[in-house]
Amino acid sequence: MYDSIYNEAQDALPSRAYTVYPSLLCRLFYLWRIMLIKFQKNDTTQLSPHFTADEFSCSCNNCVDNFIDDVLLEKLEEVRVAIGPIKVTSGYRCPQHNKDIGGAPSSSHMAGLAVDIQPIPLNVDSLDKLYEKCLQVFDNIGDGRPKRFVHVDVRPAKPNGVKRKWVY
Repeated sequence: MYDSIYNEAQDALPSRAYTVYPSLLCRLFYLWRIMLIKFQKNDTTQLSPHFTADEFSCSCNNCVDNFIDDVLLEKLEEVRVAIGPIKVTSGYRCPQHNKDIGGAPSSSHMAGLAVDIQPIPLNVDSLDKLYEKCLQVFDNIGDGRPKRFVHVDVRPAKPNGVKRKWVY
């Protein structure tokens, strides 16, 4: 079954510059399928109408392979279409870079499931608009507005359907 998903995903890709990897994660009582898009650092492949691969690259100079979840990309595209330009300030992080910057040991950034974003232009009103739209689209949202960013990720929703929200 997963081989056919892999083959269909490969056939649907506009370029061979990246690869989609199907995998299964079991977290608590969840069985959750993830489709990760793998790409190389400095890859300028257009992943969606408004995002290129290099926008999600780890900002260290040590790693080569980078990943972004396809559902995360789709949801970011939805936010972008609704509110206008957004900048990814932190996308994929390799484990070493995550450790170096003091990221959470189990950060979703390391799995390609999370990003930190800012609106363009960056001001209080645009940050509020971005946060409100992300609340509508994502189940997991970190309010980093005091630090000029919003964190979103696509981990499985809580069993009771309540969104995960926190403040940095």
